[in-house]
Amino acid sequence: MAAIVRAAQATNSGSAAVTTFAPALPSGASAPAAGDLLLAVACGSLAAAPTATPSGWTLIRNIADTTFHMSIYRKTAAGGDANPSWTATSRKWAGATLVVQAGTFDSATPVDAENGVAVGTTATTALATPSVTTVTDGCLLVAIFGNLGASTYTTTNTNPTMLEATDTTASGTSPASCAMYHSGTNSVAVGSYVRNATATVSSANGAAWLGAIRPGTAALVGGKGQPIGTRRMRAAIRAATW
Repeated sequence: MAAIVRAAQATNSGSAAVTTFAPALPSGASAPAAGDLLLAVACGSLAAAPTATPSGWTLIRNIADTTFHMSIYRKTAAGGDANPSWTATSRKWAGATLVVQAGTFDSATPVDAENGVAVGTTATTALATPSVTTVTDGCLLVAIFGNLGASTYTTTNTNPTMLEATDTTASGTSPASCAMYHSGTNSVAVGSYVRNATATVSSANGAAWLGAIRPGTAALVGGKGQPIGTRRMRAAIRAATW
């Protein structure tokens, strides 16, 4: 069963440089339930990694540029989870959380493949992830882009088309910005993928990350090892011909 995105939430530090950043998890009807997969990203306006990272969360990747840093973490929700929290030297922050519905992803090995890259030394509005090759059919792609600038982001990727989940930026001098996208089909074939985004502010400092969330399998199979949809269709055909 393809991974299903339940909700996402963006957070930024506004015009203030602060030492602690805790991007909010979705709330209300969209709040994480036990067994959901949580992804969290924090982008900051300094290259140094945070000195304290979210307790109970698993690091996926840290990406450092000259004056920019991106951290991506994951966690299986217990229900009533606290927001992830980073502590670091004072900086501007932008980030987000994403919730993938329990039962629709592989809880044992949720990340099928992932990779990230720093922008480098040349100012640009064009960001591209490294190539990521999935090994499991039906993955959900999640792409994250950020830079040192009050940017918003757009993407024109197809095969699959990417949907914007969050897009947020701090403000003032040297702000951090961050946008998160996921594949609109929620299910992609095995293959190699690169995702792209265009920022509204040119910067030589930023990062791009692409990950694939492995689909769940238990919900696909019904009695006698047949997919549930197949069993129901065959039952309907039998009923119609009796």
